[in-house]
Amino acid sequence: MNDNFPPPKIDWTGQSSISHRQRVRLFVSVFVMSMALIGIMVLMYSLLASNTPLRGIL
Repeated sequence: MNDNFPPPKIDWTGQSSISHRQRVRLFVSVFVMSMALIGIMVLMYSLLASNTPLRGIL
């Protein structure tokens, strides 16, 4: 009975290999974007903390 049950991936994507490739690419792009945002935020925070007297507020 359970052997004929189709995996849920193929139902909504159609092709599992391409969806897996796109999922990996999406994960890598989101990871790179998040790391870039964290780097920019740390850079802005360090610049504000070192150059301006807003350290107490931040």
